[in-house]
Amino acid sequence: MGEIVKSKKMLVEYSYEAGLDKGLMEGVRKNFIVPVFENGEAIFVTLPDLKRVTHGFVVFVGRKISVADLFEKLIHTGNKIIPSMDWQQNALDDYLAKVAKQKVGDVVGLDFDQAGLAQLEKQKIPRKPTSLP
Repeated sequence: MGEIVKSKKMLVEYSYEAGLDKGLMEGVRKNFIVPVFENGEAIFVTLPDLKRVTHGFVVFVGRKISVADLFEKLIHTGNKIIPSMDWQQNALDDYLAKVAKQKVGDVVGLDFDQAGLAQLEKQKIPRKPTSLP
């Protein structure tokens, strides 16, 4: 068996419309993003509400999060979205290792490669105009 992957960083939902407004981010800080396989395709969803997302914001959570922690949260959603336990385990292992390499505060685009593994690509955060011309 391989090394147990843990990270003190996680991804939470990021919306380009909401931006990094602190008040808007407070409500989603515990809604971690995880990869799942649903209806024949790999997607990213928030836990526990299973909302499909395309971008994540890297946050420091203050404690080590393991694959087992994410798996438990996923199972507690009550949704039957785990068609393959092997795929889910491998996807979470790979995903958590990639999240651990991200910088806190980064916004990342979420996608999958042809093998069904997570791809996290750093995105530029659009700047809000400071004043009108």
